Amino acid sequence: MRKDRMPPKARLRGGLAAGVSGVPEASGGGLQVGLAHGATARPQAEEKLCASEALLRAITDTAEDAIFVKDAARRYTFLNPAAVGLLGRPAAELLGKTPEEIYDPDNARIVRETDDATFAGNAFSEERTLVLAGRTHVLHSIQVPLRAADGTVSAICGIVRDITARKAAEDVLRESEARYRLMAEAVPMMAWRCAANGEMIEANSRWCTYTGQTPAEARGQGWSRALHPDDAIGVAQAVAAAVTAGEPYHAEYRLRRASDGEYRWHLGRALPLYDADGKITAWFGATADIDEQKRAADILVHRVAERTAALNASNEELQRRSSQLARLASELTLAEHRERRRLAEFLHDHLQQLLVGACLHAEALQDGEPDPVRRQRFEVLTRTLQEAIESSRSVTRDLTPPILLDLDLDAALQWLGRDMRKRHNLRVTVRVGQTMKELPETLTVLLFSAARELLLNVLKHAGTGQASMRLRYRGKTVEMEVSDKGAGFDPAILDVRRDDVLGFGLFSIRERTEVLGGTFTLESGHGAGTRIGLTLPIMVPAGPAPAATETTGIRPVRNGPAGKRRPRG
Repeated sequence: MRKDRMPPKARLRGGLAAGVSGVPEASGGGLQVGLAHGATARPQAEEKLCASEALLRAITDTAEDAIFVKDAARRYTFLNPAAVGLLGRPAAELLGKTPEEIYDPDNARIVRETDDATFAGNAFSEERTLVLAGRTHVLHSIQVPLRAADGTVSAICGIVRDITARKAAEDVLRESEARYRLMAEAVPMMAWRCAANGEMIEANSRWCTYTGQTPAEARGQGWSRALHPDDAIGVAQAVAAAVTAGEPYHAEYRLRRASDGEYRWHLGRALPLYDADGKITAWFGATADIDEQKRAADILVHRVAERTAALNASNEELQRRSSQLARLASELTLAEHRERRRLAEFLHDHLQQLLVGACLHAEALQDGEPDPVRRQRFEVLTRTLQEAIESSRSVTRDLTPPILLDLDLDAALQWLGRDMRKRHNLRVTVRVGQTMKELPETLTVLLFSAARELLLNVLKHAGTGQASMRLRYRGKTVEMEVSDKGAGFDPAILDVRRDDVLGFGLFSIRERTEVLGGTFTLESGHGAGTRIGLTLPIMVPAGPAPAATETTGIRPVRNGPAGKRRPRG
């Protein structure tokens, strides 16, 4: 604000009745107001005038819009700071100048035409584009005529707002909206925009083509009329949940296709749009046809269900066959044991009795003092019969040890250890944990046969005179382990069935153990000894088994009177 303004009294001309002259003072850029002569100049009126001028000055100086006044000669008589800044030149170079002295010819012509129309008594509000201080500006200008007391236009007043930034933002917005609409129409699916509350604002043409709805019919909640009746409630709940939580919307539903009336499955997804304050202002979403995928998924589920049912049936059949195989394996073990007992019984009850009788008769014939040759032959015959009896007893013992008849595995293994040392000089350390007297016959026979075979393998292949055997019970399982510190071997031999090496065989032991639901472990290596473990469930598989063969026990031969051996009867 200029400091060299004229005193208020010096600027008062005439009385208040004359009103505002409408001719601002050009000098100094001040807005001089003339008053008509009144009958008496009152100090109170002067103070009000000063206050009014000060208020007007404060408003124009602080306004962001450019404010100007031109006289009848189209010369600038007043420019506020915003106008000076917009024109880009000092106020001294602008005041008192016409448009032709300030603007280039094209801009001067545009300004002059508007000024002339305003001086003709017309008020104007328009947008114009001018180049000011080397920069292009988009301006919104309002010009009004200022009339004198006689009603003639003595000056014009204008307010100009620079809307260049706003117009640029509007152009960007229009371009963005055009891109959005182009993308919405270009995507091969139905796209739509909803308000913050989830109600549809607009949808692309694909929605209208597919559903048969017009844009007006789809707005608000109208779009939901295209839903399958069974899906309407679920979709409404999904929309409400997304709007409430402010989370992405996702739902599968069926839409009616207008062309044939078919309801097809669609996947709808929408994301929220936030303003600078984090408030949701709109939702943008799209809907894709997934009917073929749903049908394929249903077919796949049906086929999986069929395959699962078939697999379950196969598993049940496999379990039935496995159970049957386990029972057959158990019966095979028992049948083998029964056959051994039958052979042992035959040797004991028939062959051994015949041999014993023949031996007794041969000894009786020697009592008659036969000649030396005859005596020698009887002695040879007697020795032969005795050897045959002993061999028969040995075979009987190997087939079925008498102690196994009581089905006491603990005692049988202890006896086996002693027998291996007595007959083969193999020292066996036997350790038995908690005893169990009622072990099923199948397990007793299998474990005893396996233990004997494993100890014989030690004897034949380990190259050592010592072995260890351990038996223990753990809950519903029985564990047996046979180990030695001999030569060892490559465990891969177990995968190649070589009956000449394995005899009853590790392969056979493993197979029978696994068939009965047990596990077989083998640790060995060249020069590292061997450790073999068997773990079997004590409860053997239930179910009918083939009819058993004869199970008559063996009656062991005991010493009779006078050192003679007689059958136990």
